Amino acid sequence: TTPDLQWTKYTLFFTAAATTTTVTFASSVDSPYGPALDNVSISAVPEASTWAMLVAGLGLVGLATRRRRPMVAA
Repeated sequence: TTPDLQWTKYTLFFTAAATTTTVTFASSVDSPYGPALDNVSISAVPEASTWAMLVAGLGLVGLATRRRRPMVAA
Protein backbone atom coordinates (compact mmCIF):
# COMPACT_ATOMS: atom_id res chain seq x y z
CA THR A 1 0.00 0.00 0.00
CA THR A 2 1.04 3.62 -0.35
CA PRO A 3 1.85 4.15 3.37
CA ASP A 4 4.17 1.14 3.21
CA LEU A 5 6.18 2.85 0.46
CA GLN A 6 6.95 5.89 2.64
CA TRP A 7 6.67 8.27 -0.32
CA THR A 8 8.61 11.53 -0.30
CA LYS A 9 7.70 14.37 -2.66
CA TYR A 10 10.52 16.10 -4.54
CA THR A 11 10.33 19.04 -6.94
CA LEU A 12 13.39 19.65 -9.08
CA PHE A 13 14.15 22.37 -11.62
CA PHE A 14 16.95 22.04 -14.14
CA THR A 15 18.10 23.42 -17.47
CA ALA A 16 18.94 21.02 -20.26
CA ALA A 17 22.47 21.30 -21.63
CA ALA A 18 21.47 20.27 -25.17
CA THR A 19 18.41 19.81 -27.38
CA THR A 20 18.20 16.20 -26.21
CA THR A 21 18.87 15.41 -22.58
CA THR A 22 18.45 12.13 -20.71
CA VAL A 23 16.86 12.31 -17.27
CA THR A 24 17.72 9.36 -15.01
CA PHE A 25 16.10 8.46 -11.71
CA ALA A 26 17.80 6.27 -9.10
CA SER A 27 16.84 5.10 -5.63
CA SER A 28 19.20 5.21 -2.67
CA VAL A 29 16.69 3.55 -0.34
CA ASP A 30 16.90 -0.18 0.24
CA SER A 31 13.29 -1.30 0.07
CA PRO A 32 11.66 -4.63 -0.70
CA TYR A 33 9.39 -2.68 -3.11
CA GLY A 34 12.25 -1.17 -5.13
CA PRO A 35 12.27 2.39 -6.45
CA ALA A 36 8.89 3.85 -7.38
CA LEU A 37 7.98 6.95 -9.36
CA ASP A 38 4.64 8.65 -9.78
CA ASN A 39 3.48 11.73 -11.67
CA VAL A 40 6.76 12.69 -13.36
CA SER A 41 6.35 15.62 -15.75
CA ILE A 42 8.84 17.55 -17.85
CA SER A 43 7.86 20.72 -19.68
CA ALA A 44 9.67 22.90 -22.19
CA VAL A 45 10.03 26.64 -21.76
CA PRO A 46 10.39 28.79 -24.92
CA GLU A 47 13.75 30.46 -25.44
CA ALA A 48 14.12 34.24 -25.36
CA SER A 49 14.56 34.38 -29.15
CA THR A 50 11.16 32.72 -29.60
CA TRP A 51 9.51 35.38 -27.43
CA ALA A 52 11.34 38.13 -29.36
CA MET A 53 10.07 36.80 -32.70
CA LEU A 54 6.52 36.62 -31.31
CA VAL A 55 6.63 40.24 -30.09
CA ALA A 56 8.17 41.43 -33.39
CA GLY A 57 5.48 39.61 -35.39
CA LEU A 58 2.67 41.10 -33.31
CA GLY A 59 4.24 44.54 -33.72
CA LEU A 60 4.34 44.14 -37.51
CA VAL A 61 0.70 43.03 -37.60
CA GLY A 62 -0.28 46.05 -35.48
CA LEU A 63 1.73 48.38 -37.73
CA ALA A 64 0.13 46.95 -40.87
CA THR A 65 -3.34 47.35 -39.36
CA ARG A 66 -2.67 50.93 -38.34
CA ARG A 67 -1.32 51.91 -41.77
CA ARG A 68 -4.44 50.76 -43.61
CA ARG A 69 -6.37 53.53 -45.28
CA PRO A 70 -9.95 53.92 -44.11
CA MET A 71 -12.61 52.84 -46.59
CA VAL A 72 -14.54 55.73 -48.13
CA ALA A 73 -18.31 55.28 -48.30
CA ALA A 74 -19.59 55.53 -51.88
